[in-house]
Amino acid sequence: MNQEERESALATLQETFEKPGGKQAFRFILNVLSATPFVGGAISGGGAIWAEREQSATNASFLE
Repeated sequence: MNQEERESALATLQETFEKPGGKQAFRFILNVLSATPFVGGAISGGGAIWAEREQSATNASFLE
C-alpha cells in the first residue's frame, strides 16, 4: 500500500466516522474481529479504551 492509497483509506474512514452511526458500526466491526483468538485481546483492549474515552467526554458534558 503506497502513501496515496493509505491517505485515501484514512479519508474514507474519517468520512464514515462523521456519518450518523459511523462510530457504532466501526465498534461493531471491532467486536466481531475480537472473536479471532490472537487478535481479539488487542482489539478488545482498544475498543474498551475508546469506549472509556467517549464515556468520559459524555460525563464531562453533563457536569458542565
